[in-house]
Amino acid sequence: MTWIFEGNWMIVLLNLSFTGGCVALAVWLLRLVMKGMPKIYAYALWSLVLFRLFCPFTLESPFSLLPVNPEPVKQEMIYEAVPEVKSGIFFLDQPVNHMLEQTASIKPETSASPLQIWLEVGKIIWAVGVILFFGGQFISYRRLMKKLSTAVKVSGEDENVYISPYIASPLVAGIFKPRIYLPEGLEEEEKIYVLAHERVHIRRKDYLFKIAGFIALTIHWFNPVIWVSYYFMCKDMEMSCDERVVKELGKDRKKEYSETLLRFAEKSSGLLSLAFGESHTKSRIKNILKYKKPAAGITSGAFILLGLAGCTLLTNPEGTAAEENSQAISIIGGADGPTSVFLAGKISDDDESVEYSPVDRADLANVTMNQTERDVSLDYVSQVQGQMVFHGPWGIFVYEKQNGKWQEAHSIDMKKVDSDYMGDGKRTRVIAGSTGIFIGNKTDTGWEGEPYYYDYDTKHLWQGEDFIDLMNALPEPESVGPDKRFQILENEETKEKGMPYDYGVYLMEGEHLGVLAAYGNRALDLWFSDVDLETHSMTQAYLFHGDGQETEYQEDVREFLFTYQGYDYFLRIHEEKTGDGGGPLRKEIIRTTGNGSVEVLDTLVAGSTQGPEASDQTFRVVLAGGRLLYPGMKDDSAQAMKDSRLISINLDGSDRQTAGEDRMPYGVFHQLCTDNGYVYFEGWTNAGEFPRPIYKATPDLRTIEKIGDIDGSLLTVYDGTFYFMSTEPEIRYARLEEGNETVIFSKDPYSAKEYECLKAYNDGNGNLRIEIVKLDTRYTEQEEIVKASYKLDSTEHVKERLKAGE
Repeated sequence: MTWIFEGNWMIVLLNLSFTGGCVALAVWLLRLVMKGMPKIYAYALWSLVLFRLFCPFTLESPFSLLPVNPEPVKQEMIYEAVPEVKSGIFFLDQPVNHMLEQTASIKPETSASPLQIWLEVGKIIWAVGVILFFGGQFISYRRLMKKLSTAVKVSGEDENVYISPYIASPLVAGIFKPRIYLPEGLEEEEKIYVLAHERVHIRRKDYLFKIAGFIALTIHWFNPVIWVSYYFMCKDMEMSCDERVVKELGKDRKKEYSETLLRFAEKSSGLLSLAFGESHTKSRIKNILKYKKPAAGITSGAFILLGLAGCTLLTNPEGTAAEENSQAISIIGGADGPTSVFLAGKISDDDESVEYSPVDRADLANVTMNQTERDVSLDYVSQVQGQMVFHGPWGIFVYEKQNGKWQEAHSIDMKKVDSDYMGDGKRTRVIAGSTGIFIGNKTDTGWEGEPYYYDYDTKHLWQGEDFIDLMNALPEPESVGPDKRFQILENEETKEKGMPYDYGVYLMEGEHLGVLAAYGNRALDLWFSDVDLETHSMTQAYLFHGDGQETEYQEDVREFLFTYQGYDYFLRIHEEKTGDGGGPLRKEIIRTTGNGSVEVLDTLVAGSTQGPEASDQTFRVVLAGGRLLYPGMKDDSAQAMKDSRLISINLDGSDRQTAGEDRMPYGVFHQLCTDNGYVYFEGWTNAGEFPRPIYKATPDLRTIEKIGDIDGSLLTVYDGTFYFMSTEPEIRYARLEEGNETVIFSKDPYSAKEYECLKAYNDGNGNLRIEIVKLDTRYTEQEEIVKASYKLDSTEHVKERLKAGE
């Protein structure tokens, strides 16, 4: 035990107290499981706790189920710039580490570690506590022994039975030569029960076990779990002793034995002696009256349970020691809360550095999220740590909170790194840690391929087999059930404005729920909300636009459009519905500045931000020629509210123009897109028949002309080339302003008779990306959406093909 004299023995003591306390908590649970079994087995469990409280050295085994780190406080942490405990219990680690970061970090201007000073002060406080507690109990014990020094040996009994006029209850005292002391006036029958009870104590060496418990309590006096455990241990000791006496004397003596016990109830003799009726009298009597000889099956089950407890709680998980010395990674989170990992050393030489690029925010403008499958995952969020990690098909993001604002700290475009990332049939998991994140694809048998690790400090992405063992050991994240998911429904604003889609949910500290949500399926509209499950209040912070300020949940439902010339442009649900109030939701266009001021540009915008219509191109807002174009109402009259028209306004909301029936049939338009400073769209046909007219307009809508027809449905226009789904299962293109010739662009089997375009755009890298829906599945639970990407042909190649008539 030379460790106790070393300068760091306080750390050893804290680790022993933590691990012993965790084992004690496990014994509390096991006592409930063993409630109907003989108490001797519950009593035996406390030997496991004493072993953990006393012994700083333990064995490792594959059977260990210890769910915590047996050494949460490392010896070297006193030399770390930012000390950290790693217990494996998130609700303990996070606040403690936050406090340590704020108060115990080593600063260049100081010569000593604050933690070293704390430990030295802690040693003094601990020593004072030991002296006061042990000293008080020792004085009480010496007073008792002084009274018992005049006791007289009882004739006719064993040499160790004495009678004293100075005690009120029978007891056992002494360490090397324990004696039984009886009070005066004890009846003969009572003496039989008392002596039987105390002799069982002596025979089983219970007095030594109680002294060991007392020493453990003295050493770990600062741990409340040990105080409660000492109480339970004494209770189990007495009940098991009672059961043994009843078994020896016979079941027909239960009543008389209980009456004797009741007579000496609650006459305590201190923590170091064994008194006949000093505590737990009521529960002991109940246990005596219910006691019966256990069946063989119960006895066998108790033995098995005791053996399993010994194997699983006396040993540490395999690899614990190796992790401390050689492995770089250790788990600091568990299945009962946010899983977290910590990189304690260097990356292995066998691990490979992988090239990656951050997520391009411009790409998110055309990214949609799957509202049914919820393909966005909130992997970790903590208001205490000020960190959030989430991922989707478009990449992985790490946000940090500073001054009330959530700001992007790291991002990885994993699709460019690994084509299997979030691929079909793949269960991709991202595990957040103190110094980085792990990425891997989970299978039924483990992890597929070599997982990745991204380091926050170096911003390097590593891949290697060294991470597989850790990934296999990590628990599945705790799912958040409907009872908590639906808590957001209780918020008064969501009741009024409509339920947002939650794309990711995470159970945070306390009764708080972290939610990634949006009123639609666009990634740009994703916001984070901290939901208080008790008060149902919510915060809101937009992640991909604005400054990330976390504020109270906004009363308005916004849909981000774009940022232009210092303004953020949004669609917002208007307070009034269209028509007489029974129509669909009505929108308005607003813009905000950096100081949060809001300008309303137009309050007569058509459409709904919710449901499948939200992704329909009919409801697009297009920026062209310094103007905004979108579907809206001509005016606020009842008749105008029933039909939408193409509207154009300046960026400040002035010069509102409407493309009504006077400019094109019925004022109907579809598939709004822009090219080379002009606006193009499909016009009206009866029942959507083919061919369909294509119109060209100036952004201010003062000039609108029909330029031709297509036998299909328009997708987009790129440098004068019109791409469209044909009525045959193929995609074609034409240059309508130069002629009516068309050629096949792609033979993918998508027909305008069977599919409708939801989205089509040039991604800026020369690719045409489309999102189409099968008409007979639209607005159903089996909605079939197809996403595809094509390399756009150059204008010269298009002209050559059209001229050749290919």
